[in-house]
Amino acid sequence: MRFNDTYDAIYGADSTTQAGRDASIDLGMSSQRFKDLHLSGTGYFGTSVGIGTTSPSTTLELSNASTAPILRLSNENNSITAGADLGVIEFYSGDDSGGGNAVKASISAIQPTTTPVSSELVFKTSLSSGSLTTAMTIDSSQRVGIGTDSPSNPLTVVGADSMAIDDYIVHYGDSNTKIGFPSNDKFKIRVAGSDIATVTSTGLGIGTTSPVSLLTVGSVSATNNYSVARENAVITGTDVTVSATQAGMLDILSTSLAGSGKSASLTFSQNTSQFVAGYDKVLGAIDVELTSTGNLSADSAMKFYTSSGSTSSTLSERMRLDASGNLLVGTTSQISAGKITVSGGTAASGITATTDATAGYAAASFQSNS
Repeated sequence: MRFNDTYDAIYGADSTTQAGRDASIDLGMSSQRFKDLHLSGTGYFGTSVGIGTTSPSTTLELSNASTAPILRLSNENNSITAGADLGVIEFYSGDDSGGGNAVKASISAIQPTTTPVSSELVFKTSLSSGSLTTAMTIDSSQRVGIGTDSPSNPLTVVGADSMAIDDYIVHYGDSNTKIGFPSNDKFKIRVAGSDIATVTSTGLGIGTTSPVSLLTVGSVSATNNYSVARENAVITGTDVTVSATQAGMLDILSTSLAGSGKSASLTFSQNTSQFVAGYDKVLGAIDVELTSTGNLSADSAMKFYTSSGSTSSTLSERMRLDASGNLLVGTTSQISAGKITVSGGTAASGITATTDATAGYAAASFQSNS
């Protein structure tokens, strides 16, 4: 039995029995087949090859009835240089309509060092007209690098907009602790199964998943747009000396354009129904208001408000310090040249002073510095 290059066919022993070109044949009888087949030159198989199977369903199929089949690429070179390939799988495109007829991707095992002998897996891809470039590397320490061939951590990602995550990154061994992006325009930090912080296009919510301002701490109603700190809040910092250009440890900033009536305010509120929408009530306020009209003028008054009556009642101004340092109680304007103006309105008197008579002190003392 021989292969005949002249007739491109297989002949029997008498050279007359011929299996036609592209015919299906067996080498040997069903009970006495060849154990090994060696091709010393280039071999060609027309459709598919089955190893361990007589009916391959893909171009190359490896089958083993007793154990998992193994495909091995062996490099028997005893002097492989550092960085050289141990074996390569290439993916070739024969479509020449858009930059084809070239290897478009590959997976290669390389030997990064010669002492000790180790290996890395390198995944390469290419654009339509470009050469292969490394997309991902798994180094000898099992570190994965995306966008870099020198990962320094178990996962190193390098490049603009380095990672896109559709859901959460979960802490290993603790599925209740995670960070992620559960939906568009939302970022969450979850600890022990509870959402600790949520960032939306509105702001940062701590203790709430629906912030209503740039900073919302604790659950709040949807009837206001203020930053809220529920329970206790502590502000820490170094000592500062306030001035016209130096803010304190707590600064309330208004971004309104300069002009009379523009103000920055601090309010004191109560929700009588444990933060159910619609039950917020401002009980008092301190308001610092510009009293000058010029763009570069900063005359101001500090006004103090309190509330009385039902929950629907409005705040009333009780006292103010004007731009000249005058204290005005019960009135919004200075009545005389005194630094303190008290107006009792329809009340019998404006000032009431009391003291313990046994202490020997006067209830009120007025002294002239002239």
